[in-house]
Amino acid sequence: MQKIRQLVGAIGAYNLTLIGFALSFVVAVVGMQAELNAVFLGLATVCATGCFISLLFQQRGTAAVDRSNIDEQWSAMVQSIKAAHMLAMKEMATCSDPKVVEAVADQLMSAASHMGSNPAWRNVHRITTAADIVSWYETGKGKADEAKAMIERYVAGR
Repeated sequence: MQKIRQLVGAIGAYNLTLIGFALSFVVAVVGMQAELNAVFLGLATVCATGCFISLLFQQRGTAAVDRSNIDEQWSAMVQSIKAAHMLAMKEMATCSDPKVVEAVADQLMSAASHMGSNPAWRNVHRITTAADIVSWYETGKGKADEAKAMIERYVAGR
């Protein structure tokens, strides 16, 4: 029993549901072609329907968690960009090196570009997942944090 639990854990409930749905569907189709017993076909259909309904509820729960992660990452990125921008306005106003000011401005612009969608997502034939969006926001936050670090290095070197 322990080995079965390990196997189920390794495969994952979501994947098992998909596998069960596919197998139930295949059994039903093959059964119809082979003109098997109607009870058997009914059971196969019930299994397929059960797997499908289970999958829908799992996806609903996963989607709620993903939406929560997106909102959290968005807030973290925006706060980081605001903090870096405020620090830049305070410390870069008296900066005499235009290269440093330009580098900080470029980094802040790059971070702020992550407040929109990724240009690589346009005109592609794939689904943009919540994980893609969270990663995009994490990258934007990282760029804002790097801009803040650049400003702090400049202030420390004055």
